[in-house]
Amino acid sequence: MLLATLKVARAMHDSLIYKVLMAPINLFYDVTPIGKVLNRFSKDLSVIDTQLCFSLGGLLACFYLALSALVVAIVAVKWILIEIFFLGLFAILLFRFTLKAYKECYRVETVTKSPVLSFL
Repeated sequence: MLLATLKVARAMHDSLIYKVLMAPINLFYDVTPIGKVLNRFSKDLSVIDTQLCFSLGGLLACFYLALSALVVAIVAVKWILIEIFFLGLFAILLFRFTLKAYKECYRVETVTKSPVLSFL
């Protein structure tokens, strides 16, 4: 899994560099200081490099644990499928409701934590 995440990180890095270098010069690059673009780019690559393997491993472990618990519950009690369906719908609605607030909080956090190179 480590080699796979290393390969994915390298491909994402190459893709990000290509997209940034080939981006059209428009109002965004005229207004945004080069330091902010560099901070954002380096932060994204750092997260990809350091957390991708651990996050993917944790996701797979939780997924298989939850799947096995659901299979055992369904085998034991067939009627639990109805409850699982409604709980799944509730979780999806809750996720869609909170996603906008999470994105805004993350944007504010990254802006306030990385003013290091914004003067360039």
